Amino acid sequence: MIDISMQGATLTFSGGGLQTNVVLEFSDEGTPLEFPDLETCGYSMTMNGELVTWTKPAPITFRISVIPGSVSDTALRNLLYAGHVGGKRGKAINQQGVYLASATLSVPQISTEYQNSASIVRSGGKQKFTFKNGRLTGGNPAIGSNAEGKMSVRTYNFVFESVSYSK
Repeated sequence: MIDISMQGATLTFSGGGLQTNVVLEFSDEGTPLEFPDLETCGYSMTMNGELVTWTKPAPITFRISVIPGSVSDTALRNLLYAGHVGGKRGKAINQQGVYLASATLSVPQISTEYQNSASIVRSGGKQKFTFKNGRLTGGNPAIGSNAEGKMSVRTYNFVFESVSYSK
């Protein structure tokens, strides 16, 4: 049996004026944590039908959805507002932006369980993905509502330069 549960996942941010912020209140509506595909190369066909490929840099992007009004939502909303430029005359523009030094996603390792000579063998643990040099790129500026009359989940988008993996 293979267990692919994400129960116990945490996302920790550092930098950007945040004390270390840990996201625990992932939303149960929509997709709480989403990573679009990473495109690592470009490609084309020549007029003679030959495939040509080349390596290209690509940022790592992801989106998280949190429970509105939670501690995580408040911290991320403050970070979003700090990076917002428009709106009020005379507001000082933060030329440096609000950069995040790192984000660490800690998730349960895929767990396998199988029977071996009348005993059960389990493997598991935690795995970590560390993202470096990033920024909060967008999010919901206010809390909306859904058709059921509940507050809508708050979604925040991030971009990072690199990612590393460890067990």
